[in-house]
Amino acid sequence: MSPIQARVKEINERQGYIVDVLKSGAARCKAIAAEVMDEVRKNRH
Repeated sequence: MSPIQARVKEINERQGYIVDVLKSGAARCKAIAAEVMDEVRKNRH
């Protein structure tokens, strides 16, 4: 079995792994976007 196939098998066996990764990424993006928007609002006028 190739390393890629092994990794795919591992991910498929872990229920919710992909969802957890997506939620984590979304939370990080939301925090970054909030900081950027605060700066935009502060410097708008």
